[in-house]
Amino acid sequence: MSRRLWIALVVLAVSLASLTCSPFYVMRAGIEEAKILSRREPIDRLIESPATKEEERRKLALVQQARTFAAEMLGLDVGQSYTTYSWVDRDTLALVLS
Repeated sequence: MSRRLWIALVVLAVSLASLTCSPFYVMRAGIEEAKILSRREPIDRLIESPATKEEERRKLALVQQARTFAAEMLGLDVGQSYTTYSWVDRDTLALVLS
């Protein structure tokens, strides 16, 4: 690939990137996602924990039942989906900006 074409592609890529959301927004979203992922705990452990409130324990058990139903009755590949829970200290997880 010629040098001139390479430079044109880089300029085009940078131009297109500048039209999208702010890199600071993307960095902040990444940091917040990392916080959520770092708080993950296995649902089994939370259900067994005496520190877990009864209402939360019932909800977590329902998640396990739904997961089992999806795997056994519907034949879905559940993988590791819905095996962990992350407590978040606020009620807003995402804001959609347009």
